[in-house]
Amino acid sequence: MEGGKTKVLISAIVPVYNTDKYLDKCITSILNQTYKELEIILIDDGSQDMSGEICKKYKEEDTRVILIHKKNEGVSAARNLGINTARGDWITFVDSDDWIEENAYEVLIELAKKINADMIASTTYYQNENALKTIGFSNNASIHSVNEAAMLLLKFKFPSSLCMCMYSASMIKETYLNDKIHYWEDLEYQYRVLNRDANKSAVIAINHRPFYHYREGSITHSILCEKKVSCLSVTKLLKLSLSDSNEEINSLINKMEISFIIDLANLGAKDRKHDKKCDLIIRRSARKLLPFVWSNESYKFTKKVYLLILTISINLYYFLFRLKYRK
Repeated sequence: MEGGKTKVLISAIVPVYNTDKYLDKCITSILNQTYKELEIILIDDGSQDMSGEICKKYKEEDTRVILIHKKNEGVSAARNLGINTARGDWITFVDSDDWIEENAYEVLIELAKKINADMIASTTYYQNENALKTIGFSNNASIHSVNEAAMLLLKFKFPSSLCMCMYSASMIKETYLNDKIHYWEDLEYQYRVLNRDANKSAVIAINHRPFYHYREGSITHSILCEKKVSCLSVTKLLKLSLSDSNEEINSLINKMEISFIIDLANLGAKDRKHDKKCDLIIRRSARKLLPFVWSNESYKFTKKVYLLILTISINLYYFLFRLKYRK
């Protein structure tokens, strides 16, 4: 990256689908950044509400806005089109129902210049109707190699969300999201980027000061469907990407899959109307990993029992979950 006061262009990619209720706040939070060297790429992914019209309004008002309308194919396909379109030196992502602090890009670009970073990850605010929370707030930044960042990612100690990261264009310009994965797709993409041969010498920073506001409580986040279950292919792809057998990494990926299985099972307990095909997939995945969990001392006995119940009767697991949390 060039030093001094040279301005570099940031491309902010925003996939948009039926979020007219939140879209104004999202777009204005980007346009009002204290850092002005921006292009905002709005990808209208076949919205059926007023989202397309809102995007059009901002396109007409600000020359930094690029608007692309396309048929609905999902967030990954929209992001891939954004990556292909981006002209910036740096690329970042914002979901259309979220927003960012007004000095986010200025602070992150200055940090990137200071330490000559190729990727900056940040923490986030978790926002719902009743509360605002964040995890691990600090004004400090930590610097990592790609190998260190990849290991932290597998341990859920590095942000998996693309929206919490800013990338030098050279890191991701030729790398695209897998549009067959619809849940935890960001994590698979992050791991692939970090393991790309061209990025082996990259400098990765984690800025522990939050700038991104993630809106919790979306209805789509609480629905169990086949698209959600697609996250189970993430761990398969991670293992296939390994160049050699690594017991520690394999163990971390197994633990990740267990987390996915429990997450999906809990969604199933909440969403009583879900497709029962999902139950079968979850149960089979749990059975496959039960020996690993049962022999692993890092898992508490209660968690082992819950997973055992899940392999025997998923309906019993749902009953116990609803009883515990009064769902």
